[in-house]
Amino acid sequence: MKNFLSFFFPPKLEKEVVQAYRHRLPKGIRVSWKREDGFIVGEIFVKDGCDPIFTQALTPKEFVRMVNDAVFIAFDFKPEYIEFFHDKNIYSPTAADWSKLNDGKVPSASFGLQKILNGDFVPAAS
Repeated sequence: MKNFLSFFFPPKLEKEVVQAYRHRLPKGIRVSWKREDGFIVGEIFVKDGCDPIFTQALTPKEFVRMVNDAVFIAFDFKPEYIEFFHDKNIYSPTAADWSKLNDGKVPSASFGLQKILNGDFVPAAS
């Protein structure tokens, strides 16, 4: 969530850093999730041989954001760049996977997420 000051004074993002982060991200990740005590709990696999990353959230939308957040943090993104990449929806489930996440009767599932690089990846001039 953006804090009050960053709303009025957004951080200056460097184009070169954005491009470096963009290319650092894996082309795809795999997510296994289950419902547990009102939460969606997920295990994220970013590449073979690496330990999984765990995250949780209350809603499907929040869960997907937390999955992305976990990947950005695992790849050492600076906080001001994390928000920029969140706005780009880098890893987003397919319609069928969204349907499973939103269906409270589905107890668990897994899906792969491919890196989506739509739109311009140049930070707005400040």
